[in-house]
Amino acid sequence: MRNFKRTQLGVSSYEFSVALMVVSVGCVFFLSGLVYVQEQAEKTALEQMRAAFEKGLQLEAAHRMASGQEMDIAALFKENPVRWLQHPPSNYLGEYQGSPPKITLRANWYYDVVRHELVYRINLDDHFRFKNGRDMSGAVAKRGTQEIRFSVVDKLALQNPQLKQHPAAGRVSLEPMNEYAWF
Repeated sequence: MRNFKRTQLGVSSYEFSVALMVVSVGCVFFLSGLVYVQEQAEKTALEQMRAAFEKGLQLEAAHRMASGQEMDIAALFKENPVRWLQHPPSNYLGEYQGSPPKITLRANWYYDVVRHELVYRINLDDHFRFKNGRDMSGAVAKRGTQEIRFSVVDKLALQNPQLKQHPAAGRVSLEPMNEYAWF
């Protein structure tokens, strides 16, 4: 008869703790990568929505020109760009006299009727920076409170401030009020 040696079938607490540590480190890298991808998606959504607002603006300006209302193109500078879309985006909060309440969720758009600016509240801003490091109020920009403000402008008048003509349809644009870099 053979003499069988008993072997341990379980894992020791040391082996279990090493395996748990390896899985934990993997989860940390996975989650940080996931947040990075989510921030990239937020930036892409912002850019696509801005492009949609700008196309709506240009179509409205072209419509006003085609119908003989060239003088009314200048009125676009004081109008809410959301009105030029067939449907407002699902993350549009509405029009406010200044900022909406601080308790509202981030990753939303709103229109500031006092300053005539379309505002996007950033949700994930780990890789977002204003070019000069300051927000629109001139204060040092704080993470988690970032807003990008857009205004309807005449592109040609930005390059040549002495221009006194009425803006043409192809010259109106939705531009950020403060330069920024995101990634």
